[in-house]
Amino acid sequence: MFRELPILSAESELAAKASLSAAQSGKYYAFHDALFAAGPLSSASLNKTVDQIGIVPKLTDPAIAQELEKNVAIARKLGFSGTPTFVVGDRVISGAVGYDTLRQAVAEARKARTAGQKD
Repeated sequence: MFRELPILSAESELAAKASLSAAQSGKYYAFHDALFAAGPLSSASLNKTVDQIGIVPKLTDPAIAQELEKNVAIARKLGFSGTPTFVVGDRVISGAVGYDTLRQAVAEARKARTAGQKD
């Protein structure tokens, strides 16, 4: 599961709102793939992605604002200090750690879960 957490800049808040707007249109993953492919986040890359995917960001939608507020509250409660942050099993991994680190964390979480089921 992914959660939008707009904490870096004004552009990150706009990107989070556009992302949730894309989700409402069934285009969440297409939006994210295109946004990451567009390079560093900027107004220009965000506008290009919005146009490419064909969504209209709902910048004032109360449901989107509530979702973002909820996400920020969850992040604070869990002590997240930045993005990306991954929760794998009972482990919190902060930063862009790479595929191998995440793969290992998933394998360890699966192993721990399997061991716990045998007890």
